[in-house]
Amino acid sequence: PIQEQLPQVTFSKIQDRFTVALDTFIELKREAVFLTRKANYVPIEGQVFQTTIDLPGNEEILTVTCDSHPDFDWTEEDGSIILTWSEGLTNANPAMVTLTTRRDPDGWFQLQQDAIDLDFASIEIESAETISGYLAVAFDTAFQIRTGETTGLESRDGRKTPIKGNL
Repeated sequence: PIQEQLPQVTFSKIQDRFTVALDTFIELKREAVFLTRKANYVPIEGQVFQTTIDLPGNEEILTVTCDSHPDFDWTEEDGSIILTWSEGLTNANPAMVTLTTRRDPDGWFQLQQDAIDLDFASIEIESAETISGYLAVAFDTAFQIRTGETTGLESRDGRKTPIKGNL
């Protein structure tokens, strides 16, 4: 006897997955430290309608823009930036978000002879599968700058990176 069995199909929702290429440009100026971050959101699967960026606690938001998406909006809530795209991002329609912040480190305005240690933390991007990118630093020639030990950074020839700086 032949036993017929109905085919079984399993459906599952596509997960909203994305990566971010994050380039950070740090400008050390006499009046403050300015950070410009360009975050390229690239969906891998599904659509991205909303995500959250957590800034280090000592940065003030100056601007948040996404010129390629008129449906883009952002709000600040409890120190986090909530990014929203009402039409959603897809693999064929990624987004470049530019975030500009300002930081006034302790002792910055005295500019005494003693060196000041500055630590820069990366931003946290909720649900990003991976975050990669470049970091560049520009500074006035009146500053004497040197780097300490770093983790997670790979040294590259600055002439061949998408962002430019002194370091």
